[in-house]
Order: sequence, then structure tokens, then C-alpha cells
Amino acid sequence: VMVSYFNQLRQSGLSIQDSVKKGAERRLRPVLMTAMIASFGLLPLLAATGPGCRTAAATCRGGDRWSVYVDHSYLDITAGALCLGGRGAGEESDG
Repeated sequence: VMVSYFNQLRQSGLSIQDSVKKGAERRLRPVLMTAMIASFGLLPLLAATGPGCRTAAATCRGGDRWSVYVDHSYLDITAGALCLGGRGAGEESDG
């Protein structure tokens, strides 16, 4: 979802760095809200007393946190690094 949003911003005329920066800023809230709702949904599992419930809930919450970190760290860095040449998709070089 973030990469397609980066591409939309590129097509609207923004530079690569500006589209990655603005896209990451605008998409941070929906990603955090999704992870937070998933964590809230796991609270009953965390409070359960059955075998393996706490472990499963802690694993899922850790995975949610890790995915948010990866989405907003590595994805932004990778998208910016892959496009550092100044050419976006569909643009041809002069040489």
C-alpha cells in the first residue's frame, strides 16, 4: 500500500525523496491504527489462563510491532535508495 502511494505521489510531480517522505508521513497514522487495533484485539488472549495463550498473544503483538517498524524504517529507506538515480518508473535515461 505504501509503495503504491509513493508511486501516486511521484506521478503527481513530486521528487523521489519528497514522495517517500510525504508518503511515510501520511501513511503512518493508518498503519499505527491498524497495529493498535490488532493489539487491542489480542488483550483477551493475553488475559486468558489456558495453556499457550499468553505466549501466542505476546508473539502476535511482537509481530505487529515489528511490522510497523519495518514498514516505516526499511521500506522508506529502501524505496528512497532504489530510486536515488532520480528516475522513477517509466522514465527513460538520456544516455
